[in-house]
Amino acid sequence: MGFFKKLFGGGQSASESELIIKKDRTEKELRITLIGRMNAMTAPQLGEVVKNELSDIIRLVLDLTELEYMSSAGLRVIMDAFDVMKRQGSMTLLNPAEAVMDVLDETGLAGFMEIIHDR
Repeated sequence: MGFFKKLFGGGQSASESELIIKKDRTEKELRITLIGRMNAMTAPQLGEVVKNELSDIIRLVLDLTELEYMSSAGLRVIMDAFDVMKRQGSMTLLNPAEAVMDVLDETGLAGFMEIIHDR
């Protein structure tokens, strides 16, 4: 699958446009697990978490193990989170799927974000 097809995708049914966000918080760390697809319809869900829940966090972990797809809207939200966290702590992307990793590589974001592959 080509880069632009991965980034912009094709037509999507309602089931393909679902994003599940699971949060696990300790005192100063927030782990967010993203499941499904992050596109223009679903990325605002994560945007709300970034806007409202990072103020006192010093470590953010985004678990991308089950994120199947990420559009440019998703990249924007991840960059917003990165901008917040570089001022107040650190951010790690955990286990991006191949399609998501390809988008991170192609856009150059993989070069300056901490990405851990532990599976």
